[in-house]
Amino acid sequence: IMTYRLACELDTIAGVATVSGNLPDGYECKPKRAVPMLIINGTDDPWVQWGGGKVVPHGFSDRGETLSTPDTVQFWLKYHRCDPSTEEIRERPKRVMDDTTSVRVHRWKICPVVQYEISGGGHLW
Repeated sequence: IMTYRLACELDTIAGVATVSGNLPDGYECKPKRAVPMLIINGTDDPWVQWGGGKVVPHGFSDRGETLSTPDTVQFWLKYHRCDPSTEEIRERPKRVMDDTTSVRVHRWKICPVVQYEISGGGHLW
């Protein structure tokens, strides 16, 4: 979430990769320039939920609320003027056969936004 803030507020960021985070709800992000984005989120993250809402890590107090992952991605697609109709989705092959997660990579033509959707993934690497 802090990485998004840096991308929104600094003009010295060349690109960012976020893991298990979404844009804060109600935060007015005004990037100073185009920032290539890699967005990696698990669909079953209990702390920073795919569908947005309260961020409450186990044992900690309320940490505010976030947008959903799809809304966060849409913000960056719109900001970069990417055509959402050019989305390509590819399934990544499993490397560990008994792993219960799977990875879908979302890319858009002529767009500096890439999303890794970890189906069944939580908040950990």
